[in-house]
Amino acid sequence: MLYAIYVAELEEINFQECKIIQYANDVCIFSAMDSVEESLNRVESAADKISASLDNLNLTLSAEKTNYMYLTRIIKLLKLRLGGIM
Repeated sequence: MLYAIYVAELEEINFQECKIIQYANDVCIFSAMDSVEESLNRVESAADKISASLDNLNLTLSAEKTNYMYLTRIIKLLKLRLGGIM
């Protein structure tokens, strides 16, 4: 509960075509666009904004514990960057 109050400001960030869902200490970022690459860029940008916001709260987003998944009809391997880390 304390965590939810502490990071409630994440809901106020403008994520440009992305949505976030929070449950306990997990955050899901998602985007639905025609272009997979554009959607990926938007999600990367949102993840960077979340990371910066958490840094301001003296919290850390662990790139090593972060999981990524994309759903598409196109079969193509994409790599997501979080703070410059793949």
